[in-house]
Amino acid sequence: REIDFWESVGRYLTISQDDQEAQKQKEVALTTCRGLLDTFENRDVVYSIVIVRHIAKFQPRKLKQTTASTDEKDAAAKLYVAVRFLEDESHGKGTNQVIKRLCGMVVKYWEDSQGTS
Repeated sequence: REIDFWESVGRYLTISQDDQEAQKQKEVALTTCRGLLDTFENRDVVYSIVIVRHIAKFQPRKLKQTTASTDEKDAAAKLYVAVRFLEDESHGKGTNQVIKRLCGMVVKYWEDSQGTS
């Protein structure tokens, strides 16, 4: 299952934007990843980063964050959960320094790039 998770992440990252089927293929890869999280913190962190990349193009602060839906298929709900998770991990809920630092760098990137572009 671990290898399947990482292969799915790799598949997501290598899908060309030029491909007409790209969005559908990316959704399939993400759905596969979601099913393989198995409550491993490192997988949760990587999956959350990929979700933010996929939905918000690395700029979650530019999208309105709501919690109106708990539907796992709702992109806004997925984004909200991913952002909150990464913020919580960076602010001390991470179980080790690597996770805390990685999440902290991601959150700092959002904050630093919020005023640009």
